[in-house]
Amino acid sequence: MIRAIFLFLVFGAIIFAADWLLDRPGTIAISWQGLEVHESFAWGVGMLALVLLAAIVGFWLISWLLRSPWTLASRIGRSRRERGQTAISLGMVAIAAGDREEARRQSRRAAQLVPDQPLATLLAAQTAQLDGDEQAARRYFLRLAETPDTAFLGLRGLWMQAMKEGRTRDALHYVERAHEQQPNAAWVLEAQLTLQARLGQWDAAAETLEKLAKRKLRTVEQTREARALIHVERSRALAARGDVPDALAAARVAYKANPTLVPGVAQYARMQIASHRRGKAEKAIEEAWSLSPHPMLAEAYRGVVDTVTPEKQLDLARKLAAVKPNDPESAILVARFAMAANRWTDAAEALAPLTRRNPPARICRLMAEIEADGRNDLEAARNWLARAAGAPPDEAWVCRETGAVQAEWSAVCADSQLFGTLEWRIPYHLETAAPAMLEAATGGAVTGGAVTVTGAAVLADDGDASADAADADGVTVVEAVAEPVDADAPPRKAGAGA
Repeated sequence: MIRAIFLFLVFGAIIFAADWLLDRPGTIAISWQGLEVHESFAWGVGMLALVLLAAIVGFWLISWLLRSPWTLASRIGRSRRERGQTAISLGMVAIAAGDREEARRQSRRAAQLVPDQPLATLLAAQTAQLDGDEQAARRYFLRLAETPDTAFLGLRGLWMQAMKEGRTRDALHYVERAHEQQPNAAWVLEAQLTLQARLGQWDAAAETLEKLAKRKLRTVEQTREARALIHVERSRALAARGDVPDALAAARVAYKANPTLVPGVAQYARMQIASHRRGKAEKAIEEAWSLSPHPMLAEAYRGVVDTVTPEKQLDLARKLAAVKPNDPESAILVARFAMAANRWTDAAEALAPLTRRNPPARICRLMAEIEADGRNDLEAARNWLARAAGAPPDEAWVCRETGAVQAEWSAVCADSQLFGTLEWRIPYHLETAAPAMLEAATGGAVTGGAVTVTGAAVLADDGDASADAADADGVTVVEAVAEPVDADAPPRKAGAGA
């Protein structure tokens, strides 16, 4: 509408000017080099207008001719970029679908059309990975990492490659460089924490955790749990170097962060004992025992009471057990201290409630020790050891991601190399393996619910045993070897874990 009005006004002005000139006649005389021209004034104005129009058209034509090569090149370049972007998109789709041939074809097209495009280099790297050519992929990622604008992208690719190949130190190096590029990236900080923990760099891991907390990239609960794990390991490392004061300080941080973490309480108690503060160690163990009795706490408690006689130690153990009287660990605690004091009858009485029906392997082994060392009944000890081989498994440190059983607690699972995945529970896969382990250990045969052993018959269905006369020589304790299982299996008993 505005354009139409503008054109209308222009044509109106032209008509008005023409009419104005016609109403005012005049002549123009030109004399040049013997040439005489006599025309009307209107003719002169018209010729002047034509000259101006010709000049404008000529200027535009010359400009277009000068610009045309660049314009044509720009259009060709734009077309190449568009086709290159299409090739990159199709290549990414092919990689997601696992179509190697199509991915290779589109990668070659992208390399030809847009060789300097970072996404084309990324496509080439991922195509190489799809083909299993990790060396070529590494070259492409290094090319990205060397360019400031794409360094972060390249470093992420190199980090992922190093993680896949198990090159932990290289992976940490790439993550640290990525942190310089993007200090607030969540995956960078999380990867740093995991790798620092894996390498035992606990001071650095503590700093990284605080960065995550400051940027609110972890919840308060997650931060507390991780802080406890890290500072337990810091304390253990410092104690191994003989630095008891700093080890105690680190253990105190862990204990305050998560007073229910059993390894943290045990380490805190050990450091208090090493600092000659047995009262604080005893208090921490009693509080933790009231929540979740655990063998690690029982072991730490020995350090609290080892300055008194075995009889007095047994009295103190009974006092601790009274904090949680119905827990099996309390009975085991009393039994172990009674055995240390040569009170074998008291030890057997403490374990009696746990032996009435299908006791776990640890109870069977303790009863075997009581029978052999306290009562000198090797035949009964043999029966208990046979029952231990086929008994339900004991609780252990199990990785919740892989199901692997660890002999000792650590903040990093030795099997999966994951941080904070160990939990205290029964490894369920050992329950079904028990009869087979018993057969392998004793050379007996498993038939239905009865396990036949040289010199003893163990009724696996109800836990009662009857023994024939047997030679007690060669009695051994069968140890179970764990295999990975379904990590989603719920624990039978809630234990204090990582």
